[in-house]
Amino acid sequence: MGFGNDPDKLVVITDGAKQTNLVALWRDNIASGSQRIAGQIPVTCDFSPLPEWIQSESSVVVYGYGAFVVNAIPETISSDLVGQNLMLQFTLVSPAYPEPYGFERFQWNTSTHQWSSVWARSDVETNAAPNHSQSGNMALITGYRLPYGWEVLGLDWDTDKTVHHTIFGDKNFGSAAFSGPVEYLENGDLVFNSIVGPIRVHYGSAALTIQKSADQQVMMI
Repeated sequence: MGFGNDPDKLVVITDGAKQTNLVALWRDNIASGSQRIAGQIPVTCDFSPLPEWIQSESSVVVYGYGAFVVNAIPETISSDLVGQNLMLQFTLVSPAYPEPYGFERFQWNTSTHQWSSVWARSDVETNAAPNHSQSGNMALITGYRLPYGWEVLGLDWDTDKTVHHTIFGDKNFGSAAFSGPVEYLENGDLVFNSIVGPIRVHYGSAALTIQKSADQQVMMI
């Protein structure tokens, strides 16, 4: 975080606390009166009360001085899944068993050298590493949610409003199985890291537009 003539140059991580913190460390020179840790803030994902665990297994998504963190720990883990084959677990974690919920967007203030929470959501599941779309100004996440099933959500980077929605339904290829982030190509095609391997979706022929307005486009695959 921070390049060229940007005032603060940082490395941004989450720590190993059970209820994780977003941590910024000075990447080069340490600011006067500071330590290597420039600042940190608890990740709550808007949970109330807080669950026992909030942790991320993905790199923090950074754009400018904004950061985006997803929770990767389910609130409960069924004893049916403990000790089972990992691929079987990935297949059954949603819709059969609960997935992790929650994510949060933060902003670093270069004047005060402090984090602030911009917005958070505790109502949507996460099933893969998140991503950021510069052209769409949105955070991209995948998961499972009723009544849609497997989905790709694009959330406005500044407001958390849903601005893109790709619906896979209950088809298993809509599960990312906690893989890498989705990617949109220059022509708008979606490259989705499915449990069955990479899938390329061309919306012009493979998708049915079920809702389209000035601020949101919903596609059924």
